[in-house]
Amino acid sequence: MGYLFLIITTLMWSFVGFFVKTASFTFDSGTITFARFFLGVIAIILYARITKTKITWNFTSRFIWLGVIGKSANYLFENLAISIGFSYGNVVVAPIQTVVLVLVSIFYLKKPLRFVEAAAVVLCLIGVLMVQSNGHNWSEMFSTKGIVILLFFIAGLGSAMHVLSQKLLVDQMDPGSMNASTFLLASMLVFAPVPFQFHMHRPVPIMAVVSLIALGLIT
Repeated sequence: MGYLFLIITTLMWSFVGFFVKTASFTFDSGTITFARFFLGVIAIILYARITKTKITWNFTSRFIWLGVIGKSANYLFENLAISIGFSYGNVVVAPIQTVVLVLVSIFYLKKPLRFVEAAAVVLCLIGVLMVQSNGHNWSEMFSTKGIVILLFFIAGLGSAMHVLSQKLLVDQMDPGSMNASTFLLASMLVFAPVPFQFHMHRPVPIMAVVSLIALGLIT
């Protein structure tokens, strides 16, 4: 059953770029980011009700706030990068996250780096550059897509902060409570600029609404 959930989760996340790109034709990136968090919280609460699981809210832990800041940066910059770039561009977020977590393990957690891990980090970096180059030479890539690469890098850094937050809280909170607390605070944080930059093309296609709902469920 565990492998089944892993496969389902992987398949769902593979559609994130498509859903964000689809929603971006109608909504601005800030609104998409808020919707991902807010609808995600609703989905977690509904799931907790169905499974009769209690959610323990935690808004004071510094590790929760580490996750809030990280996940907010992850979604905000990822959504912006996908909106102005390609829908498949977010595949580089996970490798960047991996590299950052390895560096944190070495310099903060003081864990030794094995040769295999070092080789994996190098391959991750090469993979990120190859995906972003899209067949162009690197000088052309950085001159034309430098801002998109930077946005995805920040998104990957934010994602790593969120994973680190969960690792530090895993013995204190269950996953549902961690994510519900993190996403609720993040939704309030990213909502601040939404009233000033809200943009929506009319008429609103049903697929744009479906994409927002799907993103909330995947979150």
